[in-house]
Amino acid sequence: MTVGSYSSALPSLGDGVTQLHRPAGRSLALPQLVVNDLLTGEGETLWIDTHETASTYALYDLAPSEHALCGVRIARAFTAYQHHTLVCELVAQTTPETKLLVVPEIDALYADDDVPDYEGEDLLRASLTILRELAMSLGVRVLVTSAGTSLSPLVAAHADTEITCTETALGYRYEAPDFETLVYWGEGFWQTTIPYWVELFGSVDEFDPVITAADNGWFDAEA
Repeated sequence: MTVGSYSSALPSLGDGVTQLHRPAGRSLALPQLVVNDLLTGEGETLWIDTHETASTYALYDLAPSEHALCGVRIARAFTAYQHHTLVCELVAQTTPETKLLVVPEIDALYADDDVPDYEGEDLLRASLTILRELAMSLGVRVLVTSAGTSLSPLVAAHADTEITCTETALGYRYEAPDFETLVYWGEGFWQTTIPYWVELFGSVDEFDPVITAADNGWFDAEA
């Protein structure tokens, strides 16, 4: 995907907490959205990682230059308690220069077998509350994904917006409240869709008498 195609091929992140539904845990959907956000303006991105979701190789491959990644800072948690501590530290780490907080598989560690159910749920709820408060008070955008655990409904309950990414033969298809993928970009080509042309030129009224007459096999130009 070329740099110039990002704005039309990917949804932008809105205010508050956005939950991304990915086709697979190792898909490029998350780094694509992060890099796209980096290209929209200057600012710092803080990333709290779980299960080595943050791939520097993917970020460098997608970014147009190393400079685009200068504002990305990544911390990694290996237990639920470490994860919650890092989320708490965001209160001090987040500044007016911070534009995005990325927390993939946010429920994964809290659902580990070594964490009591009641404690894992409480810790996750507290972490989600902190992220929402940061989004509301500082205007920073938050991007999260779920690991599909028993605590996933709690993640969905704290999300303001959902973006769904599915994999097709032509590439990723994104759906969001005000966005759907209309064009697929490839090396040396781009593939349009019917909704793309409908948005560009409008649709034909199926009840237009001229269209109905033509469908019936006759047409009177003076009608």
